[in-house]
Amino acid sequence: MAQEHEQLPWGLGLFLTVACALSGCLGSDPSHKADLSILNVSNPAVPLEVTAHRSSDTEQRFDEVLPFGQLVNAKSLESGVWNFTLENQTRMPAEQFSYGLGKDANYLLILYGFNQETPFADSGSSPDLWKQSFYEEAKSFLGGMEVVTAKHFLLQQKLLRLPSAKLDDSPKLRLAVFSPGKNEFIVDLIDKAGTHHQSPRQGFSEVSDWLKPNAGETEFSVRYADSPAQVGNGTIELPQGSVTTMIVAGQSPSGLQVLVHQWKDQEATMIDAGKSNN
Repeated sequence: MAQEHEQLPWGLGLFLTVACALSGCLGSDPSHKADLSILNVSNPAVPLEVTAHRSSDTEQRFDEVLPFGQLVNAKSLESGVWNFTLENQTRMPAEQFSYGLGKDANYLLILYGFNQETPFADSGSSPDLWKQSFYEEAKSFLGGMEVVTAKHFLLQQKLLRLPSAKLDDSPKLRLAVFSPGKNEFIVDLIDKAGTHHQSPRQGFSEVSDWLKPNAGETEFSVRYADSPAQVGNGTIELPQGSVTTMIVAGQSPSGLQVLVHQWKDQEATMIDAGKSNN
């Protein structure tokens, strides 16, 4: 699996601060910062607001409104532990969370899952997104509960580290799936040299290892793992030294999108690569 940083509870901030201090990521040299991009692919496709401050210096902070699918420009932040909070949520607010950011490191923070309780509080309309344990079913039968959501699909965060790349390095590309549900997806690439590359199948919140196609114009197709039905396809330019993440977002079957995040020479760009025709 690709390298990633799982969400950490707010209470671990002190521990992370000590750990970062021991590893040297809390240095004050302004030339050694972390670059952080943030992407909202949560459902439904509404803006989210995120605030953050450095654990050891609350004056270092930022506040951003994140439209769905639009990249917030990479922020150059002092390395160390940063505490994040999501605001303006309805009935299902995300908990506060913390991440340690290393010196000279590049990151993509992805917000995914369901950010609201409605209109998805209906097991009949979205049966693949709902489940009940035996205890919950019994309680429902006795009249104590109407609907129970699978917490796995509620609003979450994932921090992906972007590997360092020299301008003459071969491009890297991976597939990340953040569409709530049980479907799995695959990306197929045919690079400029005609070589075929295929990712392993990936399910919700999973990120593949890196594919390493030849640089240049590359044909791609993102499809369901168990059928030929495509989510998105087209061509994409993969320059030398680029690091690309293809993201399956939205809700199956009619609202799926493929979003493309590309990092090259300390700059990030987003491309809307198409919607499902299903």
